[in-house]
Amino acid sequence: STIHATLIVCITMGTTRALANSSIEAKYMAPQPQTPGDVSTVAHGAVIGNAAHVFLCYTLADTVTGLFRKSLTMDMVIHHLVFFMFCSIIMFDGNSPYLAGCLLQMELSTIFLNFFLFFRNRLGYEHPFVQLHFLLFYFAFIGARLVLGCHIVHDYGKAVYYGPAHLFAGIARWHQDVLFVGLLLAVSLQVVWGFKITRTFLKSLMSILALTWARLTSGGAS
Repeated sequence: STIHATLIVCITMGTTRALANSSIEAKYMAPQPQTPGDVSTVAHGAVIGNAAHVFLCYTLADTVTGLFRKSLTMDMVIHHLVFFMFCSIIMFDGNSPYLAGCLLQMELSTIFLNFFLFFRNRLGYEHPFVQLHFLLFYFAFIGARLVLGCHIVHDYGKAVYYGPAHLFAGIARWHQDVLFVGLLLAVSLQVVWGFKITRTFLKSLMSILALTWARLTSGGAS
């Protein structure tokens, strides 16, 4: 999981950033070499497409394995199925590389989460290495899943419902509607998780501060 997430993020980070500063056609139309001012859109689309293929295969394997081992909670099953749907529709239509890139960048938080979960039961929750990775996970989750998630919901929704008609020419309209509703559901789920994670983060922060204060006061007393 960690190798997969790291690979996905590294492959798509530069391309997604480049697309963020490109035209709306480069972001959401099927990559075309004749797109004015965006000669690299085909290359961007290929990079995102390759990463999406890897992600799709991993998500499918992880879902099947998790269900077989009964290690997935219902919200995780829903999360996996929604992202499986995203990949399937986007890859079938061959468009919206920026949308796909933003969704794949959300895997950034998975890297730190895996380190935190792996070492928590080996080094103990109070270990600085474990606490550091929980801190990194928290900020990566807020940035990559909540902030970026809200951004792509707004950007994609604006393109679908207020953008030029030629953006999605030849593509079934219900595909865009399903993707947009799925995005809303996915971000809503992330918000719910965000509240839970923030509560844990605040408890952890208070614990660290209390422990630090106790050490400082005991050191001063001695």
